[in-house]
Amino acid sequence: IALFFYEQHNSKTQAEKPKGCKKLGMKIESNLANEFDANFSRGRPASTTETSAEWWRVKSMWIYPVKSCKGVELNHASIVTTGMEYDRQFTFAELKKPAQVTVPPGTTQLSPQHKWGFITQREFPKLATIKTEMWIPDFNSASYRPHDDDVEAGGVIIMSFPYQESGIRGKIAALGAKLFGKVPEKQFRVPFNPTPAQIEKAGYKQEHISIWKDTVTALNMELEIPDELRYYLGISNKLGLFRIDNSNLREVHRNAPKADDIGYQPVTGFQDAYPLHLINLCSVRDVERQMPKDKKTPRLSAQRFRANIISKYSSIVAWLYAFTNFNCSHWPRSIR
Repeated sequence: IALFFYEQHNSKTQAEKPKGCKKLGMKIESNLANEFDANFSRGRPASTTETSAEWWRVKSMWIYPVKSCKGVELNHASIVTTGMEYDRQFTFAELKKPAQVTVPPGTTQLSPQHKWGFITQREFPKLATIKTEMWIPDFNSASYRPHDDDVEAGGVIIMSFPYQESGIRGKIAALGAKLFGKVPEKQFRVPFNPTPAQIEKAGYKQEHISIWKDTVTALNMELEIPDELRYYLGISNKLGLFRIDNSNLREVHRNAPKADDIGYQPVTGFQDAYPLHLINLCSVRDVERQMPKDKKTPRLSAQRFRANIISKYSSIVAWLYAFTNFNCSHWPRSIR
């Protein structure tokens, strides 16, 4: 009976699978399955004569299509102007109330407007439990049609979050999910990069959104968000879902070369600061060694740092060495 109710729950809450697309991601266990191996605690040999290609090798690669939500591990990836392809293209945001302003008596002032501000796990930690699936057009798919909506939109993102229906039916469905070691979920989907015609048909709007000290114009696709997600996250304000505007990207200035010097200014999407985030397992193990010891504290996984590229042992010096020995002439200039 529990399994029957669980299947009913799934049939109502699962998103339609994209047509003509394939899902990105690993088809085997994670490359980080052995990240706690003692070998990764060793540093790179001081002498370059003792250093082999193994020291520069990439251990794991990740994209996070929706900022602050769960990532997708890849076995190969492309670098574009904004960083890893498909990375941090979306962010959730809340419509924040304006700060109270005190004005002198008799002074006329326009009422401040509500503003969209991005949100992260810092304020809403349950964002970390939202799963993301990145589906991209696949010419080899039997259902591929060049003019299907999912294909024209450059793919689809499917998001899922824990959701249990109210009442006895929901409790029984939860019991059925438990038999599979799962929890009931609700899914919804959004087009990855909708065309102008799709934007008009769906009623999406271009609106201003603040991310740190920047304010950019991005596409608000809040119409696709189920109400249950706002309740799950614990957000009282209006919840939006924004996609970056490739014609209005954020420029990177801090610790970056200047346009006057190199002829262009590096750009990024909804990343916190920079297009790419690189770390190595050796450094993660070193941080773990210096953490206060507590029996209840879990091991420190490299996934918690939400990096795009995780190497085995190498330092940033090793990365620079590796990059200078790669033929990266085909990379965008802002990455080179």
